[in-house]
Amino acid sequence: MSVCHFYCFGFLAFSLAASVFFNSNSALTEQIYYRLIYSNFRWLWDHSFSFLPLPVIYIWLAFVFTYTFYSFYQYFKNKVKYTKLIINLLCFISLHICWFYWAWGYNYNRIQLGIRWNLYSDITENEFIEALKEQTQLVGTLRIADSIILDAPMQNPLALESEVRKLINNFQESHGFLSFSGIRCRDLKPSGFLLIWAASGVYLPFCSESQIDAGLSVYSKPFTIAHELSHGMGWTHEGDCNLIAYLACRNSKNPYIRYCAELNYWRYLLSHASRNFSEIYNQTISQIPLKVKSDLLSIHEANNRYPEFLPNFRNWFYEWYLIKNGIQSGQKSYTELIPMLINYKKKNQEDFYNE
Repeated sequence: MSVCHFYCFGFLAFSLAASVFFNSNSALTEQIYYRLIYSNFRWLWDHSFSFLPLPVIYIWLAFVFTYTFYSFYQYFKNKVKYTKLIINLLCFISLHICWFYWAWGYNYNRIQLGIRWNLYSDITENEFIEALKEQTQLVGTLRIADSIILDAPMQNPLALESEVRKLINNFQESHGFLSFSGIRCRDLKPSGFLLIWAASGVYLPFCSESQIDAGLSVYSKPFTIAHELSHGMGWTHEGDCNLIAYLACRNSKNPYIRYCAELNYWRYLLSHASRNFSEIYNQTISQIPLKVKSDLLSIHEANNRYPEFLPNFRNWFYEWYLIKNGIQSGQKSYTELIPMLINYKKKNQEDFYNE
């Protein structure tokens, strides 16, 4: 192996040791990694790569494909031996593992928001049913009250990104967390870029910016942008990011963003009801306004417009990834928004309804 290889694998060993260290002490993760290393990294990135006119993911993918193609090209041209090809590729993968954790991944060792705020308590069936009824009424009321705006909501990606980013930053600052005003959430084209993987959005540490699929329904975009920007703020738990997205966007003065927050939370309630309370679910669907039904159909059609690629592998890998990084509920962490928000309302009832 060359000197570069030793440095590469040495950096991997150091990064793994750092992972053990941060995993053993969440307070040190908060102070050393999140508030010192990550915050400074974010500032440098947000004042450089964030100004690029195209999503960084395109540059990263081009880099990965070029390196991989060149490595195999050298091998097939007999310029490198098989062992060196394998070492080179392992080194490349190792650097990406290090890149992932130093650029964001150690945030998994921070204390989750739901634990900080003690929101993971179980809820009763009656509490869920009451939440569903309340949310159903709210969504219908908002849709009727702001019908003109919501029939043709804003379509400017940059303006929407900027407005939602301000809401997320306001949430962070108002609760004593770090905020990053330059973080990006880009529309990825062509449409279906992410949806074929059953993903509406993603935060990739290799690009240090959030992305959403350009093919999403307009009624999904604000909430999805807010969720992915929450990841960029250093939150890793999917339920936490859903909660932040909801709490931030429900306070928007823009009726479109406010409605989308309430609508997307309601979709989680509906999904849970369809699996556990079929009679209540059918009754709820039968009573909602036609325009709300149309909005739900718009979201459903957009999410299912593109055939999924390797869905079983994607589900297995993402479940494995979340659990390995400390999210024990795996993909179910998304739906933990329901008990978290119900408990949040109980703990902050007066402030919540007066906001």
